[in-house]
Amino acid sequence: MITEWKNLISTLKPSEISMYLQTKGWRKVYNYEHNYGSIWRFTSLNEEEVEVILPHNQVLKDYKIRMIELFKSLEVIENRSMGSIINEINLSGVDVLRFRIASNETYSGTMPLIQATSLTKGVENTILAAACSTITPKSYFPRMAYNEARDYLNGCRMGQTERGSYIITVLSPLKTVSYAGSIFSEFEQDEIFERRVLFTLFNSLYHLRTALSNGTEVGIEETISTGVSANLCEALTLMQPENEVGKLEIGVSWAPIRPLQREIPQRKVIFEKSTFSLIKDYVKYLRYTAPIEEFELKGIVKKLDSTDASRGGRVSIITNIENKDRIISFDLPATLYQTAVTAHFNRSLFSCVGTLTKESKGYTLSNVTSVKIENELDFD
Repeated sequence: MITEWKNLISTLKPSEISMYLQTKGWRKVYNYEHNYGSIWRFTSLNEEEVEVILPHNQVLKDYKIRMIELFKSLEVIENRSMGSIINEINLSGVDVLRFRIASNETYSGTMPLIQATSLTKGVENTILAAACSTITPKSYFPRMAYNEARDYLNGCRMGQTERGSYIITVLSPLKTVSYAGSIFSEFEQDEIFERRVLFTLFNSLYHLRTALSNGTEVGIEETISTGVSANLCEALTLMQPENEVGKLEIGVSWAPIRPLQREIPQRKVIFEKSTFSLIKDYVKYLRYTAPIEEFELKGIVKKLDSTDASRGGRVSIITNIENKDRIISFDLPATLYQTAVTAHFNRSLFSCVGTLTKESKGYTLSNVTSVKIENELDFD
């Protein structure tokens, strides 16, 4: 038994154990020199005091002995097994996501291998899409290549599956912090990225589920600011149950060592099998209407509108998009507006780069970064 304890305890970091002790009401009363360790004291309800030594350096000769003594004390005080305590410490510094497929095919706790592969990919893309939307909400991410989002995904770990149809658990680690003053003083600062990603995820899932209740595409555009994207919707479709009466449940358990600064609308969001056909429609719609960044627009300057050219003005261009002539109007600052004036005067082909967005009444161009005159047209 002692050998088993040693193997389990060796997987824990002293910093994780110290955070666990603080959340359970222990107080650090003494620090040894050279960061060798610390003494912690616990006062029970009947005012009995217990002290343990927490070694900080795993290379110390008596490290495992001190750890065994510490955990034996915890086992007595908490009146539960060593394994359950160690498991809680392992999870105390992580938020836990649960993706559950409930259907006739998964009640046994198994599923077809091909479906499991699709489920795993859907879990990965769901988390990555939420991380990208946390950085910049968009209706569609062509590459989902933000470094911070990728780094976060790489830091997540898949836990053991759980009972209850088929459940995949994902561990989202929180950054290690050093306590000073109040044991949660570091947590009272700005929310860390890992926690913000999960807020974005469940906020977007909640608003997506609300939009689905309308049964149409009405309202889906308003959910983009909450984190809904074509990528998120597409990831959900990869996790849809095969059975017609099945459902997908996505839930979260927050790390006990980090109090929430704000609550999410729901800690569990459920998508019935019947909603996935509309989610697929959302994927198409959000992709089709997604703004195209760095779009090069070429055309003839049809109209200029400015009360003072030295301060810029509005430009209207005739161009061809999707095999149809269209007029697109946009504002330009003075430094770029003069080029449009010259193109209009010389009847030249005008080119500019910006963000093209499809709207219900046509297209708009925004965030114009550059303009140039392509060539003069021959009207002879």
